[in-house]
Amino acid sequence: MTSIRMCLLALVCITLGTARAAAQEKRAHYQFRVWQFLPDSSRTSPGGMWGAGARDEDFHMFIALGSGSGPLAPAVRLDGDFVVHQLKDSTLLVGDITATRLLSRDSTGLFARDFTGQDRLERRTYRLRTRTTRGSAVWFYPFGVPRRGERGIAFELSSSDTEPVDATHRTPSNYESPPGAAPISYGIDGLTRPHRARVRVEVGDRTFEDDVLTRVPVRIALKSGARGQDLMFELEAQDPAGGRPIEMCWRWFWADERPPGGSGCGSFIPGIRGETVEQSLDGSAGLKLRVTLLSAS
Repeated sequence: MTSIRMCLLALVCITLGTARAAAQEKRAHYQFRVWQFLPDSSRTSPGGMWGAGARDEDFHMFIALGSGSGPLAPAVRLDGDFVVHQLKDSTLLVGDITATRLLSRDSTGLFARDFTGQDRLERRTYRLRTRTTRGSAVWFYPFGVPRRGERGIAFELSSSDTEPVDATHRTPSNYESPPGAAPISYGIDGLTRPHRARVRVEVGDRTFEDDVLTRVPVRIALKSGARGQDLMFELEAQDPAGGRPIEMCWRWFWADERPPGGSGCGSFIPGIRGETVEQSLDGSAGLKLRVTLLSAS
């Protein structure tokens, strides 16, 4: 795992670990800004977090916004595990998001990894898949888009090749929170893991062989799938184990995203064809799924 630099925009900037020189690698900067929507439809932001790392790194991140006396009273935490696919003219980000909103007024538990049994929480988990270009922003609303007269929380995500111009470089010891501002806890860690694998998928008389990106499903046409649906095959994103052979996991589901579904794992040694894993396709007319791992990168 590679620690990457992180900053709170207009608030504080620190460095985790030893960053590799930018001149030796292509860098990517990801900016997450928190927005609070007020009942009059206006919005305000206490700032955000940005992290810089190698462009081919995935990352884990979290932002926790605590209760305060000002307009940013709701306490909310966002945890994300993001896969980063660098395309020719854009970046594909696929994040597994867990958003937690603390409904009680005591926000002290929001900054801890474990909540107590007395906390009244609303938690939503979903997958965010978005394509961004340099300098463009993507908005997402973990608890839905607020209607007029309601409060709401939104996160703005953008990426660039350079450091955000409004990032400052004060140390944490020199930072003082503005009066009435809500406390913020944040973190981001980069990690290197396989982004793609070449696989052969065999189902009945159908054979699919191609490169598959992690968390990007491919569609395999079938005539005898559950409810007449095609098969969807997707590689999971896995933290590197650092050993040999390399293990890759996948999941399968039907195109209408209704049960049943399944998953499996297989391994291969670089330079040698991987193992073939066979499993039943529940919901089909006795079909078997055969997956062979050919390579990974």
